[in-house]
Amino acid sequence: MGLILPVFVYAAPVNRSLEVSGWIPYWRETLGTENTKPNLGLITTVHPFAYYVEAGALVDKVGITDEPWSSFLAEARARKVRVIPTVMWNDPVAIHYVLSDRGRREQLIDTIVEVVEEQNFDGIDIDFESKLAETKDHFSAFLRELYRELGNK
Repeated sequence: MGLILPVFVYAAPVNRSLEVSGWIPYWRETLGTENTKPNLGLITTVHPFAYYVEAGALVDKVGITDEPWSSFLAEARARKVRVIPTVMWNDPVAIHYVLSDRGRREQLIDTIVEVVEEQNFDGIDIDFESKLAETKDHFSAFLRELYRELGNK
């Protein structure tokens, strides 16, 4: 004996827009920009893996205003591709040291905001890896405060 029940299927509306992002690492900047440039029409956001934090200071790892970046970013912007560079940091003790102190945290935020505004970036991608468990609340505060300063970027 079997039981047959009506089946109701609910499908979410299909979003026809597709976001395509690409990260270009500093260790392959020439090859990465050369390979990405002809495909900019297919990309919505490009993330130059360009910055890292050292001793609490933001360091431009690639020379973002130099070639091949300057012409690549000009072409990306001309094609309406968002430019959102990545900030990398993977020193758990230093991350905790900076983010757990309000003054040091604010200084890092101010530096990031200044770079985003000076370079006319569309935002910033934060890639802080290997954080200590006790850094969790400080990292959350950092993200909230950075968001407050950058707004919808």
